[in-house]
Amino acid sequence: MRRVLGGLTAAVLLLAGCGGGDEAQADVRRFCELIEQYNKGTGFEQPEEQTPEALTKALRDYLTLPEIQATLEELRDVAPEQVRADVVTMTDVADELRETGKSRFEEEEATKANKAIVAFTTEECAPKDGGSDAPAGGAEGEAAGEGEAAAPAES
Repeated sequence: MRRVLGGLTAAVLLLAGCGGGDEAQADVRRFCELIEQYNKGTGFEQPEEQTPEALTKALRDYLTLPEIQATLEELRDVAPEQVRADVVTMTDVADELRETGKSRFEEEEATKANKAIVAFTTEECAPKDGGSDAPAGGAEGEAAGEGEAAAPAES
């Protein structure tokens, strides 16, 4: 069954390609670091029963962790202009799930935002020098499909 995590992206990307000296690039680098941190899924407990309700509860528990809340808040602050609106959409949806228990991650607005973030991180965060163990744009977690949100890679 597909894992559900109303996450920001599906990819856990190595960050060798996110570097540079200017301030704009620094935001991209930090953004990539935060996406990787979120996607590691440290603290995400895969439920024994793989029902939508159980998965939503596991996701809500994950989003309630203080370190995940801090990561999402910082993502809002450092999101590059190209994906800023998408990050705001996804973090707002995450906040709503955390606060109310209602998941909107499968709604069209959230799935479009998630796809845009995945595309951006695949392009901007993937190693560009070919010297990494991970393929450029590769992922250890599952990619989010239409109407589904991504889960962090299991640690």
